[in-house]
Order: sequence, then structure tokens, then C-alpha cells
Amino acid sequence: AGFMPFADYVPKRDSPIVARLKAAGAVLLGKTNVATMLGDWQSDNPLFGRTGNPWDLLRTAGGSSGGAAAAVASGMTPFEVGTDMQDSIRLPAAF
Repeated sequence: AGFMPFADYVPKRDSPIVARLKAAGAVLLGKTNVATMLGDWQSDNPLFGRTGNPWDLLRTAGGSSGGAAAAVASGMTPFEVGTDMQDSIRLPAAF
């Protein structure tokens, strides 16, 4: 969540979506960058910095799921998982 108190947090079990993806044979690559506590329209936080738009690094990738959008746009992964509270998917897709 890009929040200093959670910097070393490692979950003890998988979320339902992660468990379902693994059960279906998915290979998970990692986590992508988000806005601090998912509360901004760009993906910038004190732990990992700002996620740039891979097509123009001077621009933001949006947020809060900008890291996910940048990973898809750059070809790192064919898809990402997210929710759309407060334009978390729509805004990065537009950017």
C-alpha cells in the first residue's frame, strides 16, 4: 500500500484472487506500485517513488493502480488484477 508502517509486511496467506489464479496455473510475477494507501490519482509513495507512464516517463501512469497499468502497457505482463474504486483502473487506462 506504499505506506511506511507496512513496509515489511508479508501476508501469511494468499487472497482469494491470488489463490484462484495459482490454482488455475498462473505464474505470479510480483506486486506493482500504487498510491499511498490507494488514496491518490497517481501512483506515488514514499517507499517506491513515482510510477511513470512507460510511453512518456515525464507523465504519470495514473492511480491508484498506475503500477499495474504501467506493467501492462510496457508488456511486462498480459493482464493485471485490480478494483475500480475511485477510478483505480479507468484513470490509468486513460493515461
